[in-house]
Amino acid sequence: MRGARTRPRGATPGGSAGAAAGGRRRPGAVGGGRALAAALAAALAAGACARGGARPEASSGSAAAEPELSTTPVTAPGYHDETSVALDPVRDGGVVAVWQVPATAGRSSDRGATWSSAPLPGTDRWELAGDPSVIFSDHGTAHALFIAFDRPDDYRFLGRAAHRNGIFTSRSSDGGGSWTEPVPVVEHAESPGIPFEDKPMMTADRRDASPHHGSLYVAWTQFRARASGIRFSRSADGGRSWSEAIEISDRPGSPQDTVGAAEGTDLAVGPDGTLYVVWNDSTGILLDRSEDGGRTFGTDVHVRRTSDIVFPVPGVARANGYPSLEVDPRSGRLFVTWVDRSAGEADVWLTTSDDGGDTWTEPVLASGDPAGSGIEHFFAWSSVDPVTGTYVAGYYRTERAAAGGGEAASGDAEAADPGGAVGAPPAGPELRYTISWSADGGRTFSQRPWGGPFRPGGEFLGDYTGVDARGGVAYGAWTDVPADTARAAGESPGVHGSRHHTRVVVGRAVFRPRSAGSGSGGR
Repeated sequence: MRGARTRPRGATPGGSAGAAAGGRRRPGAVGGGRALAAALAAALAAGACARGGARPEASSGSAAAEPELSTTPVTAPGYHDETSVALDPVRDGGVVAVWQVPATAGRSSDRGATWSSAPLPGTDRWELAGDPSVIFSDHGTAHALFIAFDRPDDYRFLGRAAHRNGIFTSRSSDGGGSWTEPVPVVEHAESPGIPFEDKPMMTADRRDASPHHGSLYVAWTQFRARASGIRFSRSADGGRSWSEAIEISDRPGSPQDTVGAAEGTDLAVGPDGTLYVVWNDSTGILLDRSEDGGRTFGTDVHVRRTSDIVFPVPGVARANGYPSLEVDPRSGRLFVTWVDRSAGEADVWLTTSDDGGDTWTEPVLASGDPAGSGIEHFFAWSSVDPVTGTYVAGYYRTERAAAGGGEAASGDAEAADPGGAVGAPPAGPELRYTISWSADGGRTFSQRPWGGPFRPGGEFLGDYTGVDARGGVAYGAWTDVPADTARAAGESPGVHGSRHHTRVVVGRAVFRPRSAGSGSGGR
C-alpha cells in the first residue's frame, strides 16, 4: 500500500494543523486584516449572498432535514467523466454541468429533469479537450474552464513530453444555451521543452463587500521537466482577458502526475474579498491567500499532513482525494474536504478554520463509516449553501469493504497510461455516489446513497466529481457505469480511446427545513 499509514480506529490523519502563515509576505501582500475579516463576517452573518437576482429561500436558522433525492442520467455510455455542476443564481430551475471528452456543457432549465448538451466551442481544434469545470459569476453569466492539448508522449511525465497545450475559458449569458469562443488563460504553441498546464479550477468574487467584486480567478498545475508548481491568473473584465500567470506555490512538487506533484487546486473567496487557494503535494494540503485581488500572495500555510493523495481502489483505473475548498459567506468559516488513507482505508475528512486559514480544527470524518472499516471513499467534492449554511459533500463509496484494504486494485495512477491492453477487468466492489451533509458547521454529519450501485469494471472515472448548493437545494454530478455496458474481458480500457462505457449522472437534493414556516426553495 503505497504511502498509507495505519492508525488506530478513529484516528485523525496527519500532524497538527496550520501554524500561522508566518511573517514573510510577498511584496504588496497584506500581512494583517484577520480581525477586520472576522468583524466583517460577523456583520454579514444575517445571510450575505451573491448579487445577480438570487432569491432568498430557506431560513438560515433552520436545520436541514433528510433531503429528497433524485437522479437523472445526462449522457449515454461513452467517454464521460470529470464532472462539474453549478446552479444558475438568476434563472429559476437553471443548472449547468460540464464533463469530458471533449469538454462539453449541458444545460437544464427544469431543475435537472431534462438536459441538452454540446461540446464547448473550439474544442475540435485539439486532439483532446477536458478537465472542465463551471461556475456562475454575477447576473447569471456562466464560465466554463477546460484544458486542450495534443497528446503528450508520456502521460506520467507530462512536462517532459508535452505538445501544444493550454487552458481556456468560455462564457454563456443565456444559462448555458450558447457559449463564446474560447479565451486562453495560458497557451503554448508547439515547441521543444514547453510545460504542460493541467487540472485547473476557477472561482468568481461574488461578495458584495469585496473591493474586488466581479473578479475571476483560475489556479492550476504546471508540469515541467523536473518539477510541478501551482500557477495562477486573474481576470478583471469578466473573462475576456487574463493576467500573466504567476507561481504561487512556495516549494516545487514532483514532475510526475502521481504521488508528490503539486496539484489538486481549488479556490474560494471570503466575505471581505480575500482569495484562498488550496492544493496538495508530498507534505499534505497547503493553502495560500491573497488580499489584493490575486495580485500578490503570502507564505503557504500547511493545513494538514496527509497520506498519499493518489491511491488504489479495486476496480477503478485511478482514484484520489484532492482537496475541495469552501467558504461560508455568512460567517467566513473555511471548509477543506479531502480523502486520504491515514486511518487504513480512504476516508473523507473535513477541517475548518475561523481565522482566515491561520489555524485549523482537528479533522472529523465526513463520510460516516468509522475509521478502520475497510470501506473506501474517493473523489469527494463539497459546497456550502450561502443561504442556509448547510455543508454538502458528494463522493464515491464502496458498498463493501475491499479485500486487502485496496491492494488488489485494477490499476493506480501509474497504470492509467492510455491504450494498454489488459486482461479481464476486475469487477471490484459496487460503488454508490453518496451525499453527506451537516447543518451545524461541520460538527455532525448524515449520509445517504445518492446514485448507483454500479461496478466500475476497471473504467477510468476521471479525477473529480462536482457539487453545488444554494437556497436549500444541492446538485451533484458524477459518472457511473450502467450494468449492461460494462467492459468485457480482454477489452482495452482505452483511457483516451473509444472503448469507454461511462455516463454522466446529475442528482438533486432538496433539503426541507425542520422549522415551521420556512419553505425550501424550488431550485
